[in-house]
Amino acid sequence: MNCFVIMPFSNPYNDYYTKIIKPTIEEQGFKVQRADEIFSNGSIIEDVYSKIIDADLIIADVSGKNPNVNYELGVAHALKKRVIIISRNLDDIPFDYKHIRTIIYNHENYDWVEKLKTSLVETILPTMLSDYSGIKIESLDNFYKNFSPEGMHGFKRVFKSRQEMNLRLDELWRKESNQLDIIAFGLKSFRDSQHESIVEKIQKGLKLRILTIDPKSLFLKQREKDESLIEGSIAKTIEDLSKWSKSINNSMCNDSVTLKFYNTLPLDFYWRQDSSIFIGPYLYGIGSQQTVSYELDLNSQVGAFYQNYYERIFNNKEFCCEQN
Repeated sequence: MNCFVIMPFSNPYNDYYTKIIKPTIEEQGFKVQRADEIFSNGSIIEDVYSKIIDADLIIADVSGKNPNVNYELGVAHALKKRVIIISRNLDDIPFDYKHIRTIIYNHENYDWVEKLKTSLVETILPTMLSDYSGIKIESLDNFYKNFSPEGMHGFKRVFKSRQEMNLRLDELWRKESNQLDIIAFGLKSFRDSQHESIVEKIQKGLKLRILTIDPKSLFLKQREKDESLIEGSIAKTIEDLSKWSKSINNSMCNDSVTLKFYNTLPLDFYWRQDSSIFIGPYLYGIGSQQTVSYELDLNSQVGAFYQNYYERIFNNKEFCCEQN
């Protein structure tokens, strides 16, 4: 883990850094660095930005009201970094962040070095376990919620293959679920491996909606060629899916499983389980299980787009129809 130290470049702070702060933090397993230890051809401020971004922990000594230190600390707070603030004097802490817990060390006390070391060690763990620096600014939180990749775009994970994604689906499947919406082909692996748990979840109230391509579709025959599969192999799994869903509904005496067929080019794979959405394309010449896939947050803009898209096409009688 990386720790970046922000502090004045002058004595006695240089000695504080080399003899107290750096060795103490290194003993906790961190790689510790200060701006004057960066050797590169770039500008110093670019190096500082880079180190703040890469840091898992920031130590900021705000003694002396140094403007550079306060500026860099502001950058760290804006990036929601985990920060430990220290100072020789409480009066050196500006009003804007005076409410944040600070380690005060008094160099005139005979045991101040050991006390500072102990305070640093005792503060590291709770700081690392916290969400971020401890400064709570609602407008800043809203900014990240709306414009961060997770908040705006909603991409939580990227999977190199659908096989890898299936491991994540297995993990989610073990949790209680109320809604499962799917766009896929025959779902053979899912049906074969999870049949009993599917029935159990349906008995507990799970609603399962599946949208798949018509097994008689010419588009499906082309997809089988695209994946270099035996003609009729995907169609067979879809026909089996149809029989399976009818069997479950008959045994439950209800319509807990809704299966609909469409007749266009194959749609992207889609799997929505409660607040998680998984999507993946069907690519020419690549088997569906070897295709890159993505996990989205339902509450993100892209996640909401896909959910609304599913609702629109699933309820469009001109696009799809229920099995006979």
